[in-house]
Amino acid sequence: MKSAVSACMLSVLFSMSAPHAGASPDVYRSSPSPAELCATELGRHSEATLRLQRLCDAGAKQSDLTLSGRAAAHANAGTVRIRRGDLEGAARLLSEAHAMRGASADIAISLSAVLIRMERYDEAVLALADLDQVSEELLAKALYNRATAELQRNNVEAAFVDLRKTVQLAPDFGPAQDMLKRFQVTPHALTADAQDSTRNGQP
Repeated sequence: MKSAVSACMLSVLFSMSAPHAGASPDVYRSSPSPAELCATELGRHSEATLRLQRLCDAGAKQSDLTLSGRAAAHANAGTVRIRRGDLEGAARLLSEAHAMRGASADIAISLSAVLIRMERYDEAVLALADLDQVSEELLAKALYNRATAELQRNNVEAAFVDLRKTVQLAPDFGPAQDMLKRFQVTPHALTADAQDSTRNGQP
């Protein structure tokens, strides 16, 4: 009789200690991806270390990014190289990013800045040929870069037009104001047709 009671008690104790259901956390959180960490650190610090460059390069190689995310990751890897003085590497990565499907039009601003520093002015102007999709808050910088490149190409009129738009959009943009002061505005010369009309006594 004792052995039967003992067996019964053991059975009850075992069933009470067994869990009713498996416990699990509601959400699993992973550490930020390399692309996310790269973007975060670029925003926090103005300098760029070799460690950050490697992190951003890893982010650019991520396979799980969206089309726009992939372009942004490439652009960030290029930005690191700008800060580290590797203009060739920056131009390559930013050009790749700019050409990707889903890329932000704002990437053209960083690309043009690098090309201007490399004295590749024709390419800089080409990169900024279409500013319709550039973010409104960054349009003044895009226009300023294009004006800078146009001035280096001796396209004074185009540079002047872009600079005037720049200061209209951003009156406190000092570099644009300073550059605009270097222009001396004179009346336009008469066109050939207008000159011929004047010679013939026509209004």
